[in-house]
Amino acid sequence: MRLRLALVTGALIVAAVFVPASAQAVSGPTVGGNNLVDLDHGLQFPQNKQNEPAITRDPITGVLVAGANEEISQPLCRGTSTPLTSPCPFKPGAPTSGFYRSTDGGSTWTGGYLPGFASIGRTSGGDPTLDFGPRLCTNGAFSYGCGAVIYYGSLADPFPESGGELGTVSRTHDGGLTWADPVVAAPASNGKFVDHPWIAVDKIAGSPHFGRLHFSWAQFCNNCAGNGNVKIFVVHSDDEGITWSSPLQLSAANNNTPQGFRETGQMTVASDGTVEVFWTENADSPKYPSLQVVTTSKDGGDTYTAPITIAQVTDYPLRGTPFDAVDLFNRVPGMSARIASVSGRNAFFPEPAVAGNGAVAVVFDALTAPPANNPWQTGVQTYDAYVTEMSGGSWSAPVRVSTASSNPEGSSYNNLQEQFLGDYIGIVAGPSTAWAVWTDSRNAALLGGLDRLAQRGSVLGGELLPRSRLLGVEDCGGAQPRHGMPHRLRQHRHVRSLDRAVKIGGARRRRLSFDFGDRP
Repeated sequence: MRLRLALVTGALIVAAVFVPASAQAVSGPTVGGNNLVDLDHGLQFPQNKQNEPAITRDPITGVLVAGANEEISQPLCRGTSTPLTSPCPFKPGAPTSGFYRSTDGGSTWTGGYLPGFASIGRTSGGDPTLDFGPRLCTNGAFSYGCGAVIYYGSLADPFPESGGELGTVSRTHDGGLTWADPVVAAPASNGKFVDHPWIAVDKIAGSPHFGRLHFSWAQFCNNCAGNGNVKIFVVHSDDEGITWSSPLQLSAANNNTPQGFRETGQMTVASDGTVEVFWTENADSPKYPSLQVVTTSKDGGDTYTAPITIAQVTDYPLRGTPFDAVDLFNRVPGMSARIASVSGRNAFFPEPAVAGNGAVAVVFDALTAPPANNPWQTGVQTYDAYVTEMSGGSWSAPVRVSTASSNPEGSSYNNLQEQFLGDYIGIVAGPSTAWAVWTDSRNAALLGGLDRLAQRGSVLGGELLPRSRLLGVEDCGGAQPRHGMPHRLRQHRHVRSLDRAVKIGGARRRRLSFDFGDRP
């Protein structure tokens, strides 16, 4: 059986990819067209800017729901658009967590900002993470017979700027038409803030904790020594995210400079109900090797094992540098995803989805090499989105899904000083189609003309700034992992999980392990 892939980029874009399964997998997927997913329809920077897209799907209605850091609420840049002289600051109190919904397989999209953050005295802060699960019935049991619920995890920023960011979860029972007010899942104490939230639902009937919603995050310290003293926490909910368990700390008590940076990670729930949380220890350490670790829970998230080392990972040689696509290749020449290799390119941001037939689809970006005579030159490299499929134990050759290349020089931080593509992309699988989202800047002006900058991605949105695009893969049934990093802290790596321990070398300098349970 084949998988059909539909793509979204830019502001955000959508395309369709047909991915063969079993013995046909070696032939690779067939890609459809790319479709834009946005709200701005041609506004100028930064109002046409989106990044860090996530996506899920209602398994009953087939409605697609995506999220992204959306800046249509931000004011235009002040004065000239000359880089380094015209900052485009974030407006205090402006929301960031955008949602998009499609009822026609990703061809057209509507949406807005997640509502209700005033109810908790906050404004939405982005870093979307989405998943679906069964609805809670009136008899107190979870069942898809009562419908499906889609969850949207997001940061919540203080306004006015006092206190730290929180982690919240919003939910919808009608495919994003209406949203309940967000509920705080991850609190923050004085001097600390939440980042890199991730949600995962125990969604397979028969699991001992069927319907339970899990939420993980990294807690950073504003004024602590030792690389932010990052700690990994988890909570869970048995009532659709209305109330939550007490936070449980999974990582060690502290970091220090010799130990390096603790990289925030991701979580998943396997088909037997095992909860797995992944992250990286000792990142950028001058003394210890970086390690990808996992901790597991067999009791629904009440208790976890001590962190288990999966593999050593390789850091790039420079420390204290921003996370951006061009420097990815310069600092790790020749590094690519272990499951796929694109000649002359560096693969990064891998995102997997598991089909009901057992096939695994992985979408990723791949950046061309810098000029040999000037490894730091920018403005000439380009990147594209690719997909590969594993079925029957072998991986297909990667197939390009973006119908036009993007230049990372056309995607910027709001200070106009550095390139920024976000920190992750997304993919979700349905019974016969998978949809992927990525940041895409095919229509962007370069940094010298940021007034026309276009930001896009695999759920594509917007005409002038890098946006997101959506990709669909047919016969790929029901799972989606995903998620990301903060918009303020830029030195992070992501860890993804799947039910097959597929090793993937991703952006920057580490391998990723995937573990997904089957999905309905």
